[in-house]
Amino acid sequence: MGRHAGFLTAASVLARQHENDGPHLIYVPEAPLSEEKFLADVDRVYSKQGRCLIAVSEGMSLPGGKTWAEAMSSNLEKDAHGNVQLSGTGALGDYLAGLITKKLQAPGGKKLRVRADTFGYLQRSFPGFVSETDAKEAHLVGQTAARYAAEARREAASP
Repeated sequence: MGRHAGFLTAASVLARQHENDGPHLIYVPEAPLSEEKFLADVDRVYSKQGRCLIAVSEGMSLPGGKTWAEAMSSNLEKDAHGNVQLSGTGALGDYLAGLITKKLQAPGGKKLRVRADTFGYLQRSFPGFVSETDAKEAHLVGQTAARYAAEARREAASP
């Protein structure tokens, strides 16, 4: 979430309890970032801490305004409005992880161990922020599923 607004990603800083806790780097759409700067930031933090946790907004952009997702692949799916589908694909996280693995090394020349996790529904799961439409549709889905289950049970019990 956050094609043009990085507030959710920026809020990840609130999880820090100690000075060296992650996320160590946070990237939001409002602050364009070059590949060179990204790699230099990761290298700097990893060299200092021996680890680097990065929080990235799906709309993270390059200087010039194009999102990293748009720049890295023209094969990405588009939504009904013609926008490149940024969320839920994992493509951006995988791309950034691959970039780090290819271009940076741990001390001693070893490859850095990199893992990318892409949130999809996690940030939408807090029940205090369920929209009225989502609540109604979820209720209807539950009712429909119960009705189909009851019909299937009756049909199975019929001689």
